[in-house]
Amino acid sequence: MVRDLIIILGDQLSLEISSLEKIRKNEDKILMMEVSNEIEYANHHKKKLVLIFSAMRHFANELKKNGFDITYVEFDKSEENFTKELERQCKKFNPKSIKITHPSEYRVLDEVKKWEKVLGITVTVLEDSRFFCKMDEFSDWANSRKELKMELFYQKMRKKYNILMDDEGKPVGGKWNYDIKNRNRLPKNHSKIPNPLVCKPDKITKRVISQLREKHTKHFGDLEPFWFATTREDAVKSLEDFIQNRLEFFGPYEDAMKENEKFLYHSVLSVYLNIGLLNPRDVIQKVLENKDLPIESIEGFVRQILGWREFVRGVYWHHMPKYSQTNFFNAKNKPCEFKIVVNVIKEKINAF
Repeated sequence: MVRDLIIILGDQLSLEISSLEKIRKNEDKILMMEVSNEIEYANHHKKKLVLIFSAMRHFANELKKNGFDITYVEFDKSEENFTKELERQCKKFNPKSIKITHPSEYRVLDEVKKWEKVLGITVTVLEDSRFFCKMDEFSDWANSRKELKMELFYQKMRKKYNILMDDEGKPVGGKWNYDIKNRNRLPKNHSKIPNPLVCKPDKITKRVISQLREKHTKHFGDLEPFWFATTREDAVKSLEDFIQNRLEFFGPYEDAMKENEKFLYHSVLSVYLNIGLLNPRDVIQKVLENKDLPIESIEGFVRQILGWREFVRGVYWHHMPKYSQTNFFNAKNKPCEFKIVVNVIKEKINAF
């Protein structure tokens, strides 16, 4: 009998995830599942599917190398959703309880909340410790204010974690926000902009591409060329490449656009942060080590992670599920009326 069955989702690919903190290697088991519902519930870009499934499989291999007992179910051998696949696995292993780190989507959390009744097993949902601000902390802050402003939340996080603060408790450089310096246009004679790091697909990634090409063809975009990192090692290399080659000009040209330029000086690291290959604390710490770079680049980048990323997550969970039903701008057009626009977007987004 398995003591705890620990569920790792596709955006929780970190050895530091809360569900693994107290794992007992000789008694507990890890379960990772690729299920068709997670592929089909929305029209995903094909490269996104490759990224997540390849990263999941690489992480599963990393867990095995670290001595964890893990069962991994690929999408062509699994049940249609998490619940049905979990039922099948519970019949095999008869766990005493189930543990999972808090999902990043309300849709998935809603499914998780039903597991205890469906399975007749205790289910524990743990806080996602990868974020700086806990959900209850954000709600307490939000409930104490008449309106929610990212800037004030961002300042609160800066103070709490002593990030870009001087010895007197004031913001480094004298200002909290250098957004006014993040709006420059690219000069016409600007030198060639370095591209993000390209990671060559290995056997695991190539197999995922082959499987998706065979069974899931309706999604938009192209499977190849695929160049994203699918391991923590390569994600760290991508971070280092950004710091060395593009961070210096990230600040001045943060809002710039240029025809035929896909990335400019942006980091292209959000996908690695979102699925767990990079830890936001580590990313910020690495960036802060570059004290010789312009403050508008350092602060501008930190603001995206410690400010916007945390703030948007907090707002999402503070207002869900009613948030998904809001229509602030009173939009009335039916989705089908956007088909032409969607088709254009699909063509453009292939660059992703």
